[in-house]
Amino acid sequence: MKPPLNALPSRWPAAIGLCSSLLFTLALCAAAVGAADNTNHDSIMQTQNHYTTSFLVEQSPQEVFKSINQVRGWWSGEIAGSADRLGAEFTYRVPNMHYSRQKVTEWVPGERIVWHVQDAELTFVKDKREWKGTDIVFEIAKKDRKTEVRFTHRGLVPAFECYDKCSDAWGALVKGNLRQWIVTGQVQPSPWGEHPERPTARPAEQAARQE
Repeated sequence: MKPPLNALPSRWPAAIGLCSSLLFTLALCAAAVGAADNTNHDSIMQTQNHYTTSFLVEQSPQEVFKSINQVRGWWSGEIAGSADRLGAEFTYRVPNMHYSRQKVTEWVPGERIVWHVQDAELTFVKDKREWKGTDIVFEIAKKDRKTEVRFTHRGLVPAFECYDKCSDAWGALVKGNLRQWIVTGQVQPSPWGEHPERPTARPAEQAARQE
């Protein structure tokens, strides 16, 4: 037979309240840990320096914008699709090394282009999808009587394993190939010949050769 409620020890309500409080606290901690796991990648991208580089050319912002969109002229590799309008998608592939799928998410003629990396697979790092969710950004602006192109791979940060190799590659492609493509209009060959995994020079050295 159960005792009447008024017969329960006077300290029970307080004990029950304390247990409820502890359970609520534990639930909040578990939720926080789960959220931290899910957002760790985003936090790294927001708090660290993204890879960026820039160069100047004599061509107009409109000419520069058009050249960047003609990806096959300067981004050495296998490209399928296009990047010539907002919402366009294209893939970039170097066999047995790199695959990525980009979507044009910003397209402001003569000013700004953003490619969002929707998927990626890098065979030379442990986390093969380090590029996934990052953004490749081109900002174009007049500077004195020239045009400045500022390139940023937002999300490519020093904490990622691919940072050194990928930043070396971008340096060669952007300050080498893209700059020459804009200036000469001639399709650029791979900076690395038959061995894209082994750049023949670091970005600073390649940029110096272009001056």
